[in-house]
Amino acid sequence: MSTMRNELEKIYKQDQADRLNREILEDFKKLNERDCERRKKVAMIVKKGKVKTGRDLYFTAMVYQHGPSVADSKKAIQFAKKSMESGHKKARWLFAATTDRLLVKQKRKQKFGTQFSRSIATGKVAVFPINERTTDEERELFGVPTLKEIKQKVKKLNQKNKRTS
Repeated sequence: MSTMRNELEKIYKQDQADRLNREILEDFKKLNERDCERRKKVAMIVKKGKVKTGRDLYFTAMVYQHGPSVADSKKAIQFAKKSMESGHKKARWLFAATTDRLLVKQKRKQKFGTQFSRSIATGKVAVFPINERTTDEERELFGVPTLKEIKQKVKKLNQKNKRTS
């Protein structure tokens, strides 16, 4: 594995670690700055033609998925789709999530139901509106829970919130 590809995996792991770090998650400005730096690094790796495998494409898509712009989401979808087409199994869910994230940014109903929000005031979790025409069979193809399971997850998260507040 080339040095650039090692760097890509390192960037991906940093991206994921930030999402498990409560301190960073609560400082949205800091998280955004770190995400921006990662996207710049990934863009250089892409420009150098070092993103070759399904795994590389997956890492690249994940980093772009966390970008704030519609353009970032569109790049994430492209990389996730290529990763999925190369046979990288995790990319199916990422393709669904990046598609939903783009739709939410465009103030449209999400297709699969992967995007949630949490009220700062109440802590209550809600799923962004979902297009009812998407079937549970389609969701299953992309590794996404059924609509019923999504609703149960929201209910469970909100019950957990009541116990901890």
